[in-house]
Amino acid sequence: MAALSFRDRLLTRRGARAILSPIGIVGGVAVAAVAVVAGLPVVAGALVGVGVWAVNAGRLLPRAPRAERIDPFTLQEPWRRFVQEALQARTRFAESLQVQRATAERLDAVIDKAQSELRLLDARLDEAVARTLELAAHASTEAGTGVIGLSTDVDNLVSEMESLRLALDETSAAAQRGTTPGTPRDLPPGGAR
Repeated sequence: MAALSFRDRLLTRRGARAILSPIGIVGGVAVAAVAVVAGLPVVAGALVGVGVWAVNAGRLLPRAPRAERIDPFTLQEPWRRFVQEALQARTRFAESLQVQRATAERLDAVIDKAQSELRLLDARLDEAVARTLELAAHASTEAGTGVIGLSTDVDNLVSEMESLRLALDETSAAAQRGTTPGTPRDLPPGGAR
């Protein structure tokens, strides 16, 4: 059974009784009043009173149940071995799940970066189209220098789009292999072949 979160423990009948405990409320108000009479500012006295109330409520909240410990050595063979194997499988599953979540987070970051680069390339491509239309509308002697600049910009855009396509292909291939980009599966842990 999964352990109850603080929120889950708070939203129980016992949690409601802890929050609305008359002893906690009266105690908090009394401590706040004494603190104000003793010379503390009203805000500080109120904070001290709230602190007393919170300590009392925390003391009365239901505790999270302890995780049940499974001891395979209380069983006879062959059951002991089966329970040990099940516990090991549970541990391997938990480690595998963590690795998959980390991989998914890395892939999300790659997707976000690719989307932002695509938006930038789209804006630059729109700019190149607008400049082309502008040059076509103003067919003058100065158009030659504008065409050279436009040609350079279009070439840069094409090379950046090709680089992005190659990076996305590499990421897709790595995801199919189950590795992250730049970490081939056939390399030993040290990184040398």
